[in-house]
Amino acid sequence: MVEIAVDADAVLNEMKRNRTDRYAVNLHEQLEKQERTAEKLTQEMAELYPDYKRGLLNLEQYKRNKQHYEQQLQQVNAGIAKLKASVDDPAADIQPNTFVEHFKQHGNIDTLTRPLLTELIEQITVQDDGALAIDFRFSDAFCEAQHIIKNKRPA
Repeated sequence: MVEIAVDADAVLNEMKRNRTDRYAVNLHEQLEKQERTAEKLTQEMAELYPDYKRGLLNLEQYKRNKQHYEQQLQQVNAGIAKLKASVDDPAADIQPNTFVEHFKQHGNIDTLTRPLLTELIEQITVQDDGALAIDFRFSDAFCEAQHIIKNKRPA
């Protein structure tokens, strides 16, 4: 299990890097789009006063439109701030595999101790014929790690 965890860790790290790279590119694209929207709103808001002065808008229309653009710009700027925070740490949302993380701390296990057994094994059942049935903790994550290794494509 430890061997598989180490192999899976390498695969998961590669997957995490790829996912983080794609996520970062997507964040940058969203950020650029939001910044263009902010520029457009700022420009449209700047054109309101000249329109009011030329008589194209009355005072009520000018105030209402200005307030509308200010609210939109405020929302867009809040979105930009949130995106900038995400761009600073794009890997923050990616969760580690519990099996891999747990076994990495043990490395190669040469001898079993009681604390280690209680940590790694859920239950041991002795069958009528003397055979042992061992239920490991993290078995779902172990199966996921095995699946990842089996389906890993050579680089």
